Amino acid sequence: MKKWCKVLAVLMLATSLLVPSSAWAAGRNDKINTLKNEGVVTGYPDGSLGLDKPISRAEVSVLLIRMTGNRVNGPGSQVFKDVPASHWASGYVQMASRLKNPQGVPAIAGYPDGSFGPSNSVTNAEMMKMLTVAAKKNLTPADVKSAKWPTSWVNWAGELGIVGPGSDIGGLDPKAPATRGDVFVMIYNAGDSVKSRGTQPTPAQPTPASPARPAKPSVSGGFEFNAFNRGGTFDHEKFNREFLALINADRTKRGLVPLKWGDDLNRGATVRVEELLRNGSIDVNGMEHVRLDGRSWDTAFDYIRPQLRTTIFGENLAEIIHMSNQRIGKKSRLYMTDEQVLAETFYKSWWDSPGHRANMMEPKYRYINLQVRVGNYAQLGKPGKNTVYFVGTTYFRGDYQ
Repeated sequence: MKKWCKVLAVLMLATSLLVPSSAWAAGRNDKINTLKNEGVVTGYPDGSLGLDKPISRAEVSVLLIRMTGNRVNGPGSQVFKDVPASHWASGYVQMASRLKNPQGVPAIAGYPDGSFGPSNSVTNAEMMKMLTVAAKKNLTPADVKSAKWPTSWVNWAGELGIVGPGSDIGGLDPKAPATRGDVFVMIYNAGDSVKSRGTQPTPAQPTPASPARPAKPSVSGGFEFNAFNRGGTFDHEKFNREFLALINADRTKRGLVPLKWGDDLNRGATVRVEELLRNGSIDVNGMEHVRLDGRSWDTAFDYIRPQLRTTIFGENLAEIIHMSNQRIGKKSRLYMTDEQVLAETFYKSWWDSPGHRANMMEPKYRYINLQVRVGNYAQLGKPGKNTVYFVGTTYFRGDYQ
């Protein structure tokens, strides 16, 4: 799978826009190779990346959606008059046209005449604008209206480190077509400039408002975090097997029925672990075992509510917070790469807590589902320190009646 930097600062769709961090790359070629290795960018059939070639609006749309961690399966509906459903990038264009920052500024939009111009080359200034929208979370429609084209966008991109000194990009003519190579590097650079969390588009059904919080750092500060979360550098299935072996060994010692993996719990468990990751704490406004909107934790499993009403079920939560002067400290890196060590660490955390241990050893439980995620924001993090935040969620249920 892919390594990503989940940048929550801006362009939101169903998930966050992801842009890479340059913390672990030494220069231009490293940045481009990293993007290639992670599948953010792909080359031509002959294996080349065409770094000196111009890039089209359709191709940029693909990049934006790939950076969200999403993929388009099949064609999209026709949103623009010149992008029929049969167009190779119709699904990507449809999704990309919905990407906006928290202030409602779109990253890429159609033209007033209802066209998108999928084959039009993107200029350097246009690319700077898209990535500035991604990095400048407080950019408002009023700012856009008063901005001078292209001066304001070039200046903002320079301030954000997308271009300029240290960016591995030379002097660019804002009006010239952007090359694929420069676009890849700009995308990579944009990751380091994003420090705050954004919001998703307004859902069809409004959700209860949560109390206002200070702006948070991004959930992932580098490729490493999202690579872990997506299974690129961490084998979640192995982690689950290691944990299941630990819990079943102790259950067997006590004469209890070993637990099986509950696939039906996966959807709710994933929702819970990812919302707690965004929250940076397993407590929500001082309350335990509640959703971010204040509802009970079990509402994440409403999709199997009728079945759950016939049995017993429960939740265990745990978090691990590391703070250091390094982006990712030695211990954090061990946890992020050794499935057995992390499984043992979370298991011990729950085992050492009488209430959590009782949940794991509940005689009536038959199934378990476990999810773990990592990010760089924790509510208990200290200013000036790099934070690595691990959160684990475990769900149990008995047999359905």
